[in-house]
Amino acid sequence: MNLHPVFGTRICLAAACLFLALYSHARADDAWQSEDLGKVGIAGNSNYDDTTDIYTIRGSGQDIWDTADAFHYVYRTVEGDAELIAHLGSEENTSEWAKIGLMIRQDKSEGSVYAMMTQAPLRGGHFQYRTTANAGCNQTNTQNNGAPIWLRVVKDGNIVSGYDSPDGVNWTCRGAVRLPFNGPVMIGMAVCSNTGDSRCTATFDHVDLHSGLSFSPPSPWVDQEVGPTAIPGGTHWENDECNLFASGKEIWNQADSFHYLSQPLSGDGYVMVRVESILNTNSTAEAGIMFRENNASGSRHVSLLLTPGDGAYFLRRATHDTNGDALSFSALSPLWLKLIRQGNTFSASVSTNGVDWKLMGTDKVSMDDSISVGLVLSAKSTDRLGEVSFDHVKIGTGLPVDANP
Repeated sequence: MNLHPVFGTRICLAAACLFLALYSHARADDAWQSEDLGKVGIAGNSNYDDTTDIYTIRGSGQDIWDTADAFHYVYRTVEGDAELIAHLGSEENTSEWAKIGLMIRQDKSEGSVYAMMTQAPLRGGHFQYRTTANAGCNQTNTQNNGAPIWLRVVKDGNIVSGYDSPDGVNWTCRGAVRLPFNGPVMIGMAVCSNTGDSRCTATFDHVDLHSGLSFSPPSPWVDQEVGPTAIPGGTHWENDECNLFASGKEIWNQADSFHYLSQPLSGDGYVMVRVESILNTNSTAEAGIMFRENNASGSRHVSLLLTPGDGAYFLRRATHDTNGDALSFSALSPLWLKLIRQGNTFSASVSTNGVDWKLMGTDKVSMDDSISVGLVLSAKSTDRLGEVSFDHVKIGTGLPVDANP
């Protein structure tokens, strides 16, 4: 069919407009939002260069701190679990406390609850957060060399954790907090000049956001608190790595208080894991592996635990609700841990490479045939969450294939 030239042109233009409208709508839905939050002195802005993959963000604002924040935010709104990774390429020194980093925030209000992995030009890195709307903030300090540096924030349920890395591969947890999130949250890049009359410029690249994820441990793992804990913990399970978050008083004396990721075991068995790193909420925070008869705080158990600054322990409680026995020795993370159960005999071994094992202790503890086995963390803190990163987790019945301790 031949069309009149004008009519044909109109059809083509209409089709083109429809295509552009649909394309623009799709891009808009997928785009980062950019705006000032709080009372800023000078309006901020941002732009993205798709040839270099660099986001340039300029923000003023007095601070991200105390009861009200003021900064420029480039963000998306997400549901469920999420993870944001970015390389902070540069940061302008408008103030020693200029704050540049990755943030997860409930809403746009200046006193919103949030958590942020941030860098300050002359003050280093911080994991900071506000747990109650319109209230003050808290932070943990980090020793690093500043930008350029890789940053990462993770939302797992209502727990947010912050990390940094020199290479984007090897991450160190700098803090974790449980926030009273409700529904969707905002996640993105924040820039605050820490002055009222100037803008700070920062650049980010390799920005990678994953949302709608699930970091729950797979079956048959069970995630739970043992004993009274001030802040409920949780588990972040991703590929070969397992992160536990916990408060807890201790695993010691007559009653324990910790977070436990476990599964049932009948008869002989073993558990092996590498403790990659432990957040130093306390030099004697305890992270490691355990055989446990039940979930009562005073249950019989056998544990092999590593601390950030006080070595390792082979712990046994042979009688319910009594003090246990401890064999301590020098050790640092990363460290491989292994516990083996043969009847009522338990042996504990450590390794620096997962191949060459050193037997650290053996003891007899009478337990039921059906018990639990798993990973543990007690932060030795009642007001903040600790974190431990495990990998190479392996649990089995019978004896390990290598048959060594």
